[in-house]
Amino acid sequence: MSPPSPVSDPIVEHDESMPALGAALNAPVVLGHDAVERLVRAVEAVLPTLRQGPPRMLPNGGVEVRDPYVAEALHVLQSVLEDELPPAVVRRIVLRSGLAFPIFLGHVLDFWVAQRERIGLLRAFVDRAALHGVDMRLHWNEGRERPVRALPEDIAPLAVGTALGFAVGAVVHSYIPWDSVLPLLCAGLGFTAGHVWRRVVVRYACGDRLCQAPLPARATRCPSCGATPRLPGRAAA
Repeated sequence: MSPPSPVSDPIVEHDESMPALGAALNAPVVLGHDAVERLVRAVEAVLPTLRQGPPRMLPNGGVEVRDPYVAEALHVLQSVLEDELPPAVVRRIVLRSGLAFPIFLGHVLDFWVAQRERIGLLRAFVDRAALHGVDMRLHWNEGRERPVRALPEDIAPLAVGTALGFAVGAVVHSYIPWDSVLPLLCAGLGFTAGHVWRRVVVRYACGDRLCQAPLPARATRCPSCGATPRLPGRAAA
C-alpha cells in the first residue's frame, strides 16, 4: 500500500460560534478505559517506526515526511486516533489549531522527536492539544502502578550553594577580617551542601514510555497518565 501524500494545506477555516459546537468546545475530553487501551496499543505499535525519521516543517506550516515507512506509520496513527477519539474531539482539535488533523499530528511528531528522551508520544499529543485549549484527560494508567525513573541531576543546587556560601563568607569577612580566604572556604562549604542536597532530593519522572511526565514531590499519582508511581525499592502491588 502506497503511503499517503506527506504534504497538505495546513489551514482550516473555522468559526467557533457555530451553534452545533457551542460550549462543547471548552468541555474536557475524557475517554473510556477500553478506548484508551486500544489507543495505547496502537501508539506502541508504530512507535519504533516513528523514531526513525522526524518530519520536516514547511514554511507554510505544513509537514513533509520523506521516509515512506514513517509516513505510513503516521497515517496508521491518524486512522487509529480518528477511530478512537469521538468525531467531535477531532473536529475540536482541527477548529482550535487551524490545522488539518494529519498536519496537526505532524506537528505533534515534530514536537515529540526533538525531546523524545524526556516526553512520551501520547503525552506530546495531549500537550499539543492543550496548547490549543483542548483538555485531553486520557489517564491511560489510571489504577495501575508504573515504575519511575530518576531525572538527571540538576546543576542549580551546586551553583546556588556556591554563590550563597561565597556571599555569606564575604559579608562575615567584611565585619571580621579574619582571613581573606574565608569567602572561598564558605563557597566550598556551599558547594558541598549543594552536592548533598542533590543526593538527598532526587527528582523522578513517570516511567511509562508514552508519558515520562515529571512527578511532583511526594506524588501519589502521575498528573499526566494517572499511574501510581512505584519508587525504587518498593515491590509491585
